[in-house]
Amino acid sequence: MAVAIRTIVAQTTAEAVRTQLVKVMLLEAAGEITAFADFPPGHWKNFWPTSCRSSPTPPP
Repeated sequence: MAVAIRTIVAQTTAEAVRTQLVKVMLLEAAGEITAFADFPPGHWKNFWPTSCRSSPTPPP
């Protein structure tokens, strides 16, 4: 984790800091974000939230 933080603070602009933060956080969470992909595609819809604040309608 220390290496990840160093890549964030090593940036030279505020925009670069924020961009690197997003990259690092997504890489750190990649296993959790994509865990559903280990199951057959027919089961994926079972992992979709039924109530998602960022999306007014659930996926089909």
